[in-house]
Amino acid sequence: MTEWQKSLQSGNYETRVVEINLSKPNGPLLKGSGQLSWSADQGIRLRLLLDSSQPDFQNPLLDSPKLGEFITPDKFYSLSARTDDGWRATISGIYEGELTSRFLSSFLTWNLEPKCVSFSKNEKPLGKSRIAGILRPIERTEFCRLSRFTDDNPHFGSQGFHRDWLTFDTPFATAVARRLTNNHMVVQLVADDDQHDLTRAIEAVRLGFSYLEGRSLQMLGYEEVRGSLVTRTLFTTRVTSRNTFPSPLRDLKDSHEEFLRAATAFFFTPTGKRFADYLRMSWDVNDNMGTVRAIASSTSVEAMINLLIRGKRPALTDDHKQVSARRKLISYLTKRSHKYGERFVNRIGGLMTSGDQLNVKRTLRNWSRNGLMGIQESEIEAWDKIRNSSAHGKLLFIEDETKKRQDNIRMLYRVQNLINRLTLHSMGYRGKFLDYSTWSVADFNPAEEDDIVRSLE
Repeated sequence: MTEWQKSLQSGNYETRVVEINLSKPNGPLLKGSGQLSWSADQGIRLRLLLDSSQPDFQNPLLDSPKLGEFITPDKFYSLSARTDDGWRATISGIYEGELTSRFLSSFLTWNLEPKCVSFSKNEKPLGKSRIAGILRPIERTEFCRLSRFTDDNPHFGSQGFHRDWLTFDTPFATAVARRLTNNHMVVQLVADDDQHDLTRAIEAVRLGFSYLEGRSLQMLGYEEVRGSLVTRTLFTTRVTSRNTFPSPLRDLKDSHEEFLRAATAFFFTPTGKRFADYLRMSWDVNDNMGTVRAIASSTSVEAMINLLIRGKRPALTDDHKQVSARRKLISYLTKRSHKYGERFVNRIGGLMTSGDQLNVKRTLRNWSRNGLMGIQESEIEAWDKIRNSSAHGKLLFIEDETKKRQDNIRMLYRVQNLINRLTLHSMGYRGKFLDYSTWSVADFNPAEEDDIVRSLE
């Protein structure tokens, strides 16, 4: 491990910053110095000392956005500075709402809590482009390779007799991960060329491990080497849920590397990033009440299906005359809503346009009948019941009767299992997974593209 990685693992870092320049579009350039500290649990703290006697000095707090007002780009600050040991520090996306102030003599003291800070420095060329970051908390991931063979691997130098590392190839770099102490893990990507954005790549890796673990993992920070430029980044970490979403590979130790290969490649794509948004919605409510988890899961299923079949659904009709006639009829009824009744006209209009909208239940049943993704009728019924209950304001998991609570729990697992099926299919994953409809290990095979398209006709 490098000294930087050791600092990240320890959870603490501190440095003095000098030659600070704080500015925003069309605003004054403020200069000063300060102290930056970082804690894995408390985040980033930057204490600035600015000389208010400098020419054209203005107190930016006088131009703070109003409560409830959208913060426009011209309100954001950017900061550049130098550390005592020669690193260039940069922070962007700072806005006045994150600042507090008090006057000491002619100096203005600001306490900032930025979301991230980057340090950069030119060094001697250090070989292939690579990036390494620290993730936590790691509990379910199976590190299947013995570290006594680590000396054959250029990424780790120390040896031992524990299974504590794994590796998998991605379209952009070879990924290697090793377990550290205290539920931490170091992940390193080594690229064969400089064509790929390694910061995006390590985020895709974080999402892959998050899906395996069943909750959003925290990236404490990373270090990227590209030619002679070394960049180090620290993050204020988000809160991670205590409970976990049902992992598709729970206890399936032999499949982790293949799963991570497929997941990382998928989350690197635009569609994969959107899928991750809906997975994150389910991960982030792991500690919430059952009704909230049910709403998040049922919403994610519908959104994922929309993403999966986007651009593949045939039009309701290709006859432009029919489309025009329908529009004219809706317009005719709308103009006479006082005669027929506004509610009646709205119902007719909704009926005439409903054919253009996705029917999730019908789509799922078509896939189930055709054996696609192994989708079960019981999962479809569970999704339909949960969706309808939440849409009509019914709280779940509040019944005193044991059987009803058990039925609701079973339905929730089946809906979450649908999320896993849709995501595994989109990843192109083929192999073993834990089927939460039956709580047994099963084979998963992604559907063929042609079968998906035919099922929508």
